[in-house]
Amino acid sequence: MNTMISVLFASLALLLVSACGSVADEPNPSTGKTTVKAFEVTGSVAELDHGRVVIDANRNQGRFRIHWKVATSDPYPMSLWLSHDENLNMAGDLRIYQHNCGSLSLYSCGHDVDLDCRFTTENMLSCGEPSLANPERNLTTYLVSLPAEKNLIFNVCNALVTDCKQVVVPVVFR
Repeated sequence: MNTMISVLFASLALLLVSACGSVADEPNPSTGKTTVKAFEVTGSVAELDHGRVVIDANRNQGRFRIHWKVATSDPYPMSLWLSHDENLNMAGDLRIYQHNCGSLSLYSCGHDVDLDCRFTTENMLSCGEPSLANPERNLTTYLVSLPAEKNLIFNVCNALVTDCKQVVVPVVFR
């Protein structure tokens, strides 16, 4: 009888250990890798200006579109920046849009997103529906004069911000 209890106890212990091992081996989506599958900017006009996407306040009502598709955690933080160069400098570049996206996002931004933006003749830039969390930005002091060559930087991370990726698209504001 003691042998039978020992075998039963050993079997139960083995079952518990293997159950714990299988839970630990499952991937945790919060700490996963971030992959940008697509990032595209469609300008106010179809043609490029020396390889730069044209954002023109006087054409198509200054409207342009940003599209991204990512593989990362759910939810995930993302942001769009304007930069003088191709390197993201959060202290010196201008953040123009940011949200926590994913399937539970309040902002309707999943993992495959089309975002409509607008640049006005008053140098105001907005993406999506302007709100307290997503205000319209005045670019007058940042652009100095038009045309202005800048870089649009898409920054996306996993939920714990341990794996971030950036994509740069050269743009010209007119």
